[in-house]
Amino acid sequence: MYQPLAFLATALAIVNVAVAALLPDGYYRISIDNRYITTKTGGTGYWPATYQESLSAPGYYQEWYLRNHAGDKVTLSPRGYHQRYLSLSRSGAKEYAYLAVSGTSQKWTLEKADDGKYKIVYPVKVHDKWLNVDVTPDTVYPKRIAHLSDGNPRGKQPWNFTPV
Repeated sequence: MYQPLAFLATALAIVNVAVAALLPDGYYRISIDNRYITTKTGGTGYWPATYQESLSAPGYYQEWYLRNHAGDKVTLSPRGYHQRYLSLSRSGAKEYAYLAVSGTSQKWTLEKADDGKYKIVYPVKVHDKWLNVDVTPDTVYPKRIAHLSDGNPRGKQPWNFTPV
């Protein structure tokens, strides 16, 4: 009698660990090399997703709410704007396309990398490539956040998610 019950409890514990989210819901600063994913409010349209080195850049939001969804997907919203999300820009899902913050709910996949860091990945392959969220190599300022493929050396950089 007790053996089947113990087996069932162990199996449920294993399943719970297997389906647990990589990161819990909550606010995070997302960074590489002490530079952060940021956005600046700008009306009702698309807001650019940028990469700033200062946590005190005036007018920029640097804290993101990570919300877990079914199928190991997450959405990222700037603090105070839960109806806006890190999402595709008008360019769509293609390599080097800038990302934006908009009212369109975009789901991402997190992939655990080394040292507790995570790659932020577009959840569908595009032209047989995975597209990762990274810093564009363009010479614009502030730097923009874009899709880079996993074949691009920069496209493999993982991000720190620091709880706030």
